[in-house]
Amino acid sequence: MVIDKVLIIASAIIKNGEQKILLLKRGKTKTFQGNWQLPEGKLEVGEKPQDALRRELKEELGAGVDTLTLENVSQSTLEAKGTKYLAFRIIFKVKLKENKITLSSEHSDYRWVNTTDIPSMVLLPGTMEAISGN
Repeated sequence: MVIDKVLIIASAIIKNGEQKILLLKRGKTKTFQGNWQLPEGKLEVGEKPQDALRRELKEELGAGVDTLTLENVSQSTLEAKGTKYLAFRIIFKVKLKENKITLSSEHSDYRWVNTTDIPSMVLLPGTMEAISGN
């Protein structure tokens, strides 16, 4: 596969007290509409991954970050609208300041999921690779 673009994404593994992982359902305005994904976002020029993730979590969940710990880096390929991407995800384990989640218009739903249930879900490409080992 010839790659057209490279993406650098900061991703969050957020677990609740039952050790379930938070996944977001992509809304109608997004590519891969209806797919489930981790809370995450692309880095802006000059932005550090941890700062990008703090910004994205505030935008997507309405939540601030209590702790953020580098966990892993994963890579995957995907194709959207005729463009082939190589995506690098910088994955952090995150604890939120508050448990209340207020979704932005980018997502239509959220769910706390057991890791054993995740393989049966329709996921954004690269999500399973990012979650593996958690």
